[in-house]
Amino acid sequence: MWLAEVPFQRPAPPGTTEGGLAVEPAKKQQSRETAEEHGLPSSHPPPERPIPEWEIKLGKVIFYLTCALSLWFFYWLNGIQCPC
Repeated sequence: MWLAEVPFQRPAPPGTTEGGLAVEPAKKQQSRETAEEHGLPSSHPPPERPIPEWEIKLGKVIFYLTCALSLWFFYWLNGIQCPC
């Protein structure tokens, strides 16, 4: 079927079910916790937990290993592409 053979259908006016395209409005989700429940003004985020030193060190190790691995990969990729 060619595109020119498809009959033109006008969209249904808002609020009608004509044409089978009616959709119910989306419901707003209620947040689980608000800043007022924590006793804070709404402009402040909820309090965060302290980050232990070992988590920071582990994150740095993972970051630097990822950087080193990516540099090695591109060095290797260049080596297999260039027969120099």
